[in-house]
Amino acid sequence: MNEIIRKKAELRKQMKQKKEQLTEKEIFFYSREIIKNLMEQKEYQECQTILTYANFNQEVITIGLIRQALAEKKTVALPRIEGTKNDRRMEFYQITALEDLESGYDSILEPKEEIIEPIRETKEALMILPGLAFDKDGARLGYGGGFYDRYLKHHGVRAAIGLCYDFQLLPAGEIPTEETDHRATKILTPTRILSSND
Repeated sequence: MNEIIRKKAELRKQMKQKKEQLTEKEIFFYSREIIKNLMEQKEYQECQTILTYANFNQEVITIGLIRQALAEKKTVALPRIEGTKNDRRMEFYQITALEDLESGYDSILEPKEEIIEPIRETKEALMILPGLAFDKDGARLGYGGGFYDRYLKHHGVRAAIGLCYDFQLLPAGEIPTEETDHRATKILTPTRILSSND
């Protein structure tokens, strides 16, 4: 195991343990503040298409964001994991209501399979990034599947904003990166709004 993989594995373990210590009340409160911060950003206000995720376990809650974006008549798309066990990929599919979601890969809510046409034009879209941690350079520690990095390699977006709790925001350079890793352009916590070039 090379040094980068080893350090990422250690960080993932640490962050998962910290996340699991959060209470439901804390998750709700912190998520509300993060989503409030997001909706005040020009990247959100000016975008017409938003690529977001459905929260799972102790992730920042995104259901309110999805409802609000739909109410504002934005195009809202969520990821679905497709392919075989040895060749999995992620595509984003537009939904028009929360009822368009069902339990999918790893029991995470995904667009239903009857939604067959993925989003093709993403260059002006805002992507909302989940993650176990981010650092102040915009580096992201994902869950190890590489889905977002591979998607962003082939699909440009206007901005990619990471959502995390304060303890998930690490000092610059703390997350080891590889050439294939994509950075967040902005990171939002309950108390901070940080552009990765600040």
